[in-house]
Amino acid sequence: MLTAASFKMNFKKAQGLPLNVIIIAVIVLIVLAVIIAIFAGRISIFSKSVGDCEAKGGVCKNSVSECTEDQAPVSGLCGENKICCVSI
Repeated sequence: MLTAASFKMNFKKAQGLPLNVIIIAVIVLIVLAVIIAIFAGRISIFSKSVGDCEAKGGVCKNSVSECTEDQAPVSGLCGENKICCVSI
């Protein structure tokens, strides 16, 4: 026989997300945003050192002819009209 009390017991209360799951999800989203910003070059600390001639062990010169035999010319690291001579 189905009574009102047994009918109510068959339905469970809806369960919400625990607070620690929400906190972990927020932390994961923040870390993901930082990683995307680093790879997209939005954080200047990382992007400046990657494209810098001196960071690659090179020296900025005015022309390719100024690079010695043990150096390779790399363009785009020293600004306009300059070449980065990187040791081989």
